[in-house]
Amino acid sequence: MGKAMVVYKIYPEDGTSAKEIMDQLDQIKDIKSAKKEPVAFGLEIVKAGALIDRDDNPDRVQKELEEKIKGYRNIEQGEATLIS
Repeated sequence: MGKAMVVYKIYPEDGTSAKEIMDQLDQIKDIKSAKKEPVAFGLEIVKAGALIDRDDNPDRVQKELEEKIKGYRNIEQGEATLIS
């Protein structure tokens, strides 16, 4: 059984900063990395990388993000890479 890295793009809602979103990611065990990325005109999103089992469903992590993160407008599942 291998591992995969799945990247989620988290868009903060108005009035919430990318840093506030990043501070909340500590409560999600599958998230192993996070970084702010500028999008346009001062808008930043958070790209969060989750390390999951290859046979695991990435939608499970997205659902957990949606339940535990406050102040987001949208969460998109991005690219996935097989690690091992």
